[in-house]
Amino acid sequence: MVVSTMTYYEKYESYFKDLNKITIKCSQLKAKVIRELRKCNKFPYYKTIEYSVPQRGNRYILYFWVEDKSGISKPFFDFFSILETCEGRCMFVKWGCTPYSHRNGDPFVWTRKIEEYTMHFMARYRTRYCRDEKLSLIDVACRYFSRNSRPILTRLNENIMNHYLEYGNSAHNAFKVKDGLCLTRLLIEENINAITGKRIAVAIGVTNVTFVDNKTLKKNQIVALFKENVSYMSDLFKSELPYIDRSLYR
Repeated sequence: MVVSTMTYYEKYESYFKDLNKITIKCSQLKAKVIRELRKCNKFPYYKTIEYSVPQRGNRYILYFWVEDKSGISKPFFDFFSILETCEGRCMFVKWGCTPYSHRNGDPFVWTRKIEEYTMHFMARYRTRYCRDEKLSLIDVACRYFSRNSRPILTRLNENIMNHYLEYGNSAHNAFKVKDGLCLTRLLIEENINAITGKRIAVAIGVTNVTFVDNKTLKKNQIVALFKENVSYMSDLFKSELPYIDRSLYR
């Protein structure tokens, strides 16, 4: 069972073992969900199911959703985990892999990634984007994840966020998503390669602390974000992507 004191590497390894069970559960539930959707008149529609994997006890929220009636026969499916912290609060957790290069010139390799979202983050998304305080945080999380599936890493600067350096080295990045900006703490877990002596990233942990919607961002912040994204992506495609180690694709 995943606990908050585990390393990001350990969390990923435990979650990954659950993937087959979750896929099977989705297949078992799909027909019943479609029958329920056929009776629905209000869209978009979300159906959430709480599920715990018997062997490890990891707790998940499985959810199906459709944007309109045309999607009823093929609803979208996704899931996230609920993780209790030592303080008795909850984190909403997504996990997967992302390309990562430790330094310029090194090849990109697929690296484990854990994304944790605080209750405060989801509460801010509910207030600033959903604008419906009646929604539970689980319902809010389903809406957030279904709408913002492709976060773009953004390097912060003073034009985007004043005094960001005061929050420490882990707070130098944010993620731009469709609905706004995620302010985060980012940590790289590393091991030392016994042969080369180089540091190797084994897991990336991202804690999403708070959310700022697009309407709240000022015009100069939006311009600064756009410039930073263009600069970052230009550097990435120009000097990094040719070095991706494609043998690591699975």
